[in-house]
Amino acid sequence: MQAQELAQEAWRQLRRATADKRHAFRFVALASHARDTLQNRMVVMRSFSASGEVNIYTDKRTQKVSAIQEHGEVALLWWDPKRKLQVRFQALAKLLPGEEALEHVPQQRQAQKDYTTQLAPGTAVSQPEAVTWTEELHFAVISCMPFHADILQLGKPHKRVKGARKGDKWVWQWVVP
Repeated sequence: MQAQELAQEAWRQLRRATADKRHAFRFVALASHARDTLQNRMVVMRSFSASGEVNIYTDKRTQKVSAIQEHGEVALLWWDPKRKLQVRFQALAKLLPGEEALEHVPQQRQAQKDYTTQLAPGTAVSQPEAVTWTEELHFAVISCMPFHADILQLGKPHKRVKGARKGDKWVWQWVVP
C-alpha cells in the first residue's frame, strides 16, 4: 500500500460524509484560538472538495467567527469508530464573502431558523424558552483550506501518513503511528 492510498480513502470518506447524514465524519471538531484562549466545538461539515477544502455553516455572531477573523489558523479532527480512522487537518480559515455565502443558505425555513436568533449565540438567557427569533439572517460560511493533514488507521498493523500541501498537490509520507 502506498501512503497516498490511505489518504485517498480518507478523502473518499470525507466526501461521503457530506451526503450521508449518518456518517461519523459528518461531525467534525473545530478548534480555534483568539486572545490567548483555545476553543473547541463540534460542527457539521457541509461540503468537502477534492483539494480538501471544508465548508461549515455558522451564525456570524459566534465566537468562532471572531476567532477566525483574529487568527485564521484552525484545527479540524474527525474520528470514525467503525472504520477506526482518524483524520486531522491544520487549515487556514476564512469567511466566504456576502454574496458567495448567501448561495449556501439552506432552502428550508426551519434550517434557516438556526441563524435568526435575536441574541447572539452564547448570550445568557433566563431559560431556554426565552430565546426569540427575528427575520434577520446572521448566516456565514467558514471555508477551511488545509495545509497539513495527519491520517491514522488503527488495525493490524496501525498505519499513519502525514501530508503537506505543495501548491495544488499533496505530498504524503508514512510515519510511525
